[in-house]
Amino acid sequence: MRTWGVWTGLAGMLLCLLFSPVISYWAFDDTSHILPLCLLSPVMGFMAVTVGEISILKAVRRLKRVALVSVLGAAATLLLTVPFYYFWGMSGVVPALVVSTLGVMAAHLSLSLPVFPWRVNLLSRSHFRKGWSMVRLGVPYIMATAVNMSVAMGISLFITNWGSLSDVGLYGMGYNLVITYAGVVFTAVDADYFPRLSSVNADAGRMNLAINRQIKVCVLLMSPFLVLFMISMPLVIRVLYYLVLSYR
Repeated sequence: MRTWGVWTGLAGMLLCLLFSPVISYWAFDDTSHILPLCLLSPVMGFMAVTVGEISILKAVRRLKRVALVSVLGAAATLLLTVPFYYFWGMSGVVPALVVSTLGVMAAHLSLSLPVFPWRVNLLSRSHFRKGWSMVRLGVPYIMATAVNMSVAMGISLFITNWGSLSDVGLYGMGYNLVITYAGVVFTAVDADYFPRLSSVNADAGRMNLAINRQIKVCVLLMSPFLVLFMISMPLVIRVLYYLVLSYR
């Protein structure tokens, strides 16, 4: 797991460096943000190692440590980012991201290394062969995330072309409210779901049963609140905007 995590982080850093001109032009319509994007490349490596460590803790059902590391990660992010934003404002975004992801990785390592000491063999073919089934199982997760992000960006572009930036803001507010609640449900069940799915990945019947049970649980938990959100969304958004404007 750690071997794959380190290689994934290195690949992410390299891709971020290589495609920084393309990303800068695509996101900002110019190439003035190439350097900040290059400076953000270590974030890819830190995040890959972090995800690997939390996956290890979830796989062996150390759920208390999973919950504790989530709290430590949130606290580290808050403590490490506030000084940068306070003293440098927008100029502190890039260093804040780098330092905070480094702090989150350190928090994860502090809880996982006492249980499983660090052992990585970056040139081991057997490690790659053993991890390939795990990577193949995770590909649908990545594809689903990519499709979700593409659809969200497409809808925002459509609203921008046929409406205004205010319409995009209203859509984004409603979308984030709904997705945030769904994310809470997914996060709550993910700690048990993916390890359970990984344990039966060689049996298609049991794997389909685990997937269908998870879908049913998520639908039962999310449906009532999503319906309530959609009904109350016009009022909720106006109240939130009113509170923000009043605070300013």
